[in-house]
Amino acid sequence: MSTMAKQPLNPSISPQYLALGDLALDAAIQLEKLNSGRKADLEVLDLFAKKLSGGGPASDLTLLPIYNRALVNAERIQLSTKSDLYARLNEMSKKLSSTSVPSNDIERLRDFCLAVHDALLSMRIDSLVTTRANKERLA
Repeated sequence: MSTMAKQPLNPSISPQYLALGDLALDAAIQLEKLNSGRKADLEVLDLFAKKLSGGGPASDLTLLPIYNRALVNAERIQLSTKSDLYARLNEMSKKLSSTSVPSNDIERLRDFCLAVHDALLSMRIDSLVTTRANKERLA
């Protein structure tokens, strides 16, 4: 088992990260709709769930610090190993992709989705600041 080291988020951001941030925000909106008793688009939740499981951290290790940061911010938990993180993400993925999200988990899942969006947004802002600083230094 490898230990989760504190890693700074990569200041460069790719279009896939922007798309994941948008998807996380859409999932949070759908969860809020469920929380308030309105009809939600469960396909959005299922798509985000797939990103968290097979299509997410397992295939893109650069997302691990983002997911870890989101868990720390949303749930105030710090996972010590990658295995623990994978297990937690898979658990969340199963709840998101079920036909009915457990009502006692809706707020926690929504907060996690918002934290993923926030982490990716912070990466984008950091990238813009770094780019601007580099341009000013070269000018």
